[in-house]
Amino acid sequence: ILQERGPNPKTTAALEAILFKNPDDTRQLRALWTLHSQQALTEASALRALNAPSEYVRGWTITCTTEQGNPTPAILSRITELAATDPSPAVRLRLASALQKLPPATRWPILLRLASNKSDLEDPNIPLMLWYAAEPAVAAAPLSAINLLKSTTHPRLQQFIPRRIMSVFITDEEKAAPAMSALATTLSESASPLRSNILTGLLEAAKGRKRITQPQAWPAAYQKLITDPDENVRQKTQALALLFGSTASLDELRARLKNPPTPVKSRRTALQSLVTQRDSPTLPILLEIAKTNDPLRIDAITALSHFDAPSIPTSLLDLLPTLNPDEKSAALTTLVSRPSNIEALLKSIDSGKLPTSTITAPLANLIHAAKRDDFNQWLSKNWGSLQPSDAERLAEIERYRKFLGTDAILRADPKNGAAIYQRTCSACHILFGKGGNIGPHLPGNFSDTDYLLQNILDPDAIIGKDYQQTHITTKSGNLVAGVLTAEDDQTLTLKTLAAPITLNKNDIAKRELTTRSMMPTGLLNSLTETEVRDLFLYLRQSQPPK
Repeated sequence: ILQERGPNPKTTAALEAILFKNPDDTRQLRALWTLHSQQALTEASALRALNAPSEYVRGWTITCTTEQGNPTPAILSRITELAATDPSPAVRLRLASALQKLPPATRWPILLRLASNKSDLEDPNIPLMLWYAAEPAVAAAPLSAINLLKSTTHPRLQQFIPRRIMSVFITDEEKAAPAMSALATTLSESASPLRSNILTGLLEAAKGRKRITQPQAWPAAYQKLITDPDENVRQKTQALALLFGSTASLDELRARLKNPPTPVKSRRTALQSLVTQRDSPTLPILLEIAKTNDPLRIDAITALSHFDAPSIPTSLLDLLPTLNPDEKSAALTTLVSRPSNIEALLKSIDSGKLPTSTITAPLANLIHAAKRDDFNQWLSKNWGSLQPSDAERLAEIERYRKFLGTDAILRADPKNGAAIYQRTCSACHILFGKGGNIGPHLPGNFSDTDYLLQNILDPDAIIGKDYQQTHITTKSGNLVAGVLTAEDDQTLTLKTLAAPITLNKNDIAKRELTTRSMMPTGLLNSLTETEVRDLFLYLRQSQPPK
């Protein structure tokens, strides 16, 4: 009512009396809010409220006075002081939030003070709120962000700031070149923890790229970083040097990958960097690792999908009988990653070396994504239809319903159902805390057989936006199908059956968002009636069977 009436001197005086004299801070806040809603909160009253004993009054005064993004110089000066001196995290959170209302160029003094406060390191919100305020300022003035980077103790900010500077550098070298050179100098002068965070941010921004212009100060920084006592820093330094065009780094990374005594994490990082570069001398190393019980065997088999050579399908097809289920799944996914590999796989089945059941529903879906008439004809003749008619679906649902009755299913084997689930479903779904994070998490306790049949046999009927498939064909001929999880101007990331993959958009020849679910039709085609019953009973469980 007072807001509708508008301000008058008597009302203002009465509200100010409540604000400054009432002992209850909930009453003080009501007075503050009313003054603000009437536009009757004067600079003098606001400055006085910024010194209030109540942290909530101080915090709300910051919010009120910055709401329009133009606090008076006196208020801006006072809240800048509070950023350095106020003991309350509630006030500092209000300050971090208020920064997003201010012009980016005026945020730096407050950002510097808030970011240097070590007591907020474990706060779940303040570091992120600071980044939301800092991001546009960093993008607008990358060089100014170096001081913020040096002053902050927040690991996230130590990663996010260089990541944003690198992303600006990738799109506008001239604008961010001084900042990138300053970053290299900062790396030279910093201790290992800060070095590691900066390098993490730089590499995250460069994910999916093969080459980036080398900053002016990088060679000098490299000499110091490559001798850092932290192995993690040295690994990231080599990966970044590779992006900056260092051929010596290629040799070092290959040597690390070939050396089994080297820690697995270090070798995996080397493998990822070499694959990003599509380094052809790495191919024989990957083929050799794929033949052994190396801890990186699955990584190597998956990485082979990025290369195109006749030796790849030949080697993988020879290896299939010796692989465990996870390794076999990775190998088959690689074998359907490009047309030449698919041809070799189908020829092997036609010759009788592999059974037709080798082609699971997810693999058939990927083969279909190649959009080759000969592949589709093969699937139709040897495997079945990926897009049955409505009548066929209804008939199929009715057929399964008959042997999934309550009496029959309760005589099934849930332990065998768990093994079938692991083989056919766990790559995409999490159940009982285990599985892939591609499709929706499954809660168990599925007693509604009709619901399961509808969703398994007709997954395309209702598709959530988050689970639509994107099909990518790269310029090198690689086929990738997955769910889009991240995209910016330079790259996109897909969750695939094998692993998340980040692609540079310059490497994409064709991209298509399909109207089909990542979950393929025909998922039950390769199972016997007994196996289907076992699977459905397993899905009824509320916990893993013992």
